[in-house]
Amino acid sequence: MFEINEKGIDVVQVTGIGPRGINVMILDNFYQNPDEVRELALKGRKESHKTTFGRSAFLPTWEFAAKTKHIFDGICFDQDLWFTETDREIYEESWKNAGFMVQYTREEEWKSDPKILIPHQESYPLEWKPCQFVLKICLNNEFENHSGEEIYTFMSETTVAKPMDSVYKDELAKPTEEAWKDLGITIDSSVTWEKVSTIPMIYNRAILFQSQILHRPQIVPNTFNDHDRMEQILFL
Repeated sequence: MFEINEKGIDVVQVTGIGPRGINVMILDNFYQNPDEVRELALKGRKESHKTTFGRSAFLPTWEFAAKTKHIFDGICFDQDLWFTETDREIYEESWKNAGFMVQYTREEEWKSDPKILIPHQESYPLEWKPCQFVLKICLNNEFENHSGEEIYTFMSETTVAKPMDSVYKDELAKPTEEAWKDLGITIDSSVTWEKVSTIPMIYNRAILFQSQILHRPQIVPNTFNDHDRMEQILFL
């Protein structure tokens, strides 16, 4: 389980995203046996619990870190790639708690919480937490995949100081269906928001990006009704 596809992995660097030219790393064909990892994720759903976006399950295991950490050690400390220095102490500490975490989301859960429409960050300058990178590994196979990860700018910046929920408190206070419609129109038509990249979620694709980048899941109507959008997540 969790063996890296050392000989067949394809590393792709998506460069120059947004006005500041941020980078995202894509690692295709990541796992040697992705079907085994996917099966473990499917079994884990019955143990999942409600989270901000859908449901989440966590399996404590040393095996994921032991078999994958080496491939990220070089990537995450490349200052030319990230334009900043990675804090080694925080990075190493995060691997000590790196088990197998999976996020499950269905369309009904998205529509019950319109806040998912607002691009967010995993870490904010004014609400700091020890997270420098986000790793997402797509576990939906080719028959289920109709989604991606969208990266945004707000007023030409890929990072904001704090969560944007308060800006849209009036829209969020409306009945759910109305809030969903109004927020979607507001963000999609706003001159302050710009979607600068969409990274397709392909089976067995790993995406690594900095935690202070505005992003949200690509929401394609009528695609996750009878199965979950399912991705492994690690915060480094």
